Amino acid sequence: MSGKDKPSKKKEVFSLSIKVGIIDSHFVFTTIYKKDFMKHIVITRCKFGKDEDFQKYFEVMKKTYIPSINSQTDKNFSIALIVNPRHYDLIRNEINKEIEVIPFSDTKKDYKEYVINNNITIQTRHDCDDIMESNYIETIRKLYNENNSKYDDFILNFHPTKLVINTGKEYTHGRDYSKVCSMFSTLIQKSVKHGIMDCMHDFLEEFTRNIIYIPRGYVKLGIHGNNTTSKLTDNDKPLN
Repeated sequence: MSGKDKPSKKKEVFSLSIKVGIIDSHFVFTTIYKKDFMKHIVITRCKFGKDEDFQKYFEVMKKTYIPSINSQTDKNFSIALIVNPRHYDLIRNEINKEIEVIPFSDTKKDYKEYVINNNITIQTRHDCDDIMESNYIETIRKLYNENNSKYDDFILNFHPTKLVINTGKEYTHGRDYSKVCSMFSTLIQKSVKHGIMDCMHDFLEEFTRNIIYIPRGYVKLGIHGNNTTSKLTDNDKPLN
């Protein structure tokens, strides 16, 4: 190829790239946006052996978790659902079709393998009977963007309130979550090594010391009578 041909080729490529950018600008932007932001997964456990136990929680889910998920202003996330296969469709049918729901059998093996193999940068744990505000995912993304350049890995630690489902009364959560990771934590890793459910939330600091504490206002722990560990205590004060 002669020296004259080279500039002509560069010009042709440049012209083509501009053409594609003009004609398909919406497509190109959408593709890049999804590629960048679909690395966020919300892991939720809802696995019951007995149908009766599942139905109790499913009724609560339809008042708490499911409306919370469907109302998110930013829906660029997937749900990792730890579920009994025979209960999957019941939950899937209640969640917006635009939200991807991936069923898993357990948190220790297949879920962990999935997030590592797919390099899921952002992992958020959220129980099936709890509540998130509609801007929760949006807020996680905002905090991710603000801190991603500072750390190779970090945790967003949200302080919940407690909501009694039957009465609508809300209380503070008396535990000091500025000193320990809450059950509403998001693990962010540039190189994914851990599943967020590899340990109890109290011990997430073993994965990283970079923990950002966010005061209450974004998540609520549901109290509904079927809870095994979550109760109201003397340290929880009414908010309404």
